[in-house]
Amino acid sequence: MSQIIVRKATEGDAAGIANVHINSWRESYKKLLPKEYLRELPLEFNERYELWLEITAIKTHPVYVAEHEKYGIVGFTSGGEARDEQYNDYAEIYSIYLLKKFHGHGTGYSLLKNLFADFVSMGHIKSYVWVLNDNNFTHFYERTGAYNNGDTRIDTIGNKQITSLCYEWNSLVLP
Repeated sequence: MSQIIVRKATEGDAAGIANVHINSWRESYKKLLPKEYLRELPLEFNERYELWLEITAIKTHPVYVAEHEKYGIVGFTSGGEARDEQYNDYAEIYSIYLLKKFHGHGTGYSLLKNLFADFVSMGHIKSYVWVLNDNNFTHFYERTGAYNNGDTRIDTIGNKQITSLCYEWNSLVLP
C-alpha cells in the first residue's frame, strides 16, 4: 500500500474530511441506517464541508487526517472534552472514520494514537466513544484497549431510533 501520513488537519482539508465523513458512513452503516438516509448523504456535502471548515479554522478541538499520497484524505478523527456529564473527567472521541479500502493497515491506530497524545496534553487519562450497536468495527476499539462499559443511549438518525454503545479506554497509552 502506498504511503499514508497522519497529521493535524488544516482548513484546506475540510473538503476531504467532508468526503470521508459521507462516504465512510455510506460504506460502514449500510446495514445499520435507513437506505434513504444514506442515499441522500451526498446532498449534504456542502453542509459537512462548512462544518469541517469551521472546526478546522477555529481549532475548537483536535482533528487529525490520514492522507494518502495518491488519493488525498482517506480518514480522520476528532475529539476533545467530554460532552456527557457522567464522563466529566474523560476525553471524548467525537469521530473516527476511514474509507473501507484503507482498513487493516494501521491507519486507524495511527489516527487514534495521535488524538490520544493530544488528550494527554489536555490532562486526560481516560477516553470514550459512542458506537452504533451492531457496528462491525467494535473489534478495532477492543484491540486498542477499549471495552464496552455497558452504557447505552438512543439516537435518532434518518428517522430511525438507533442504540449506541459506549466504549471506554482506562489508559490513553495504546498497546
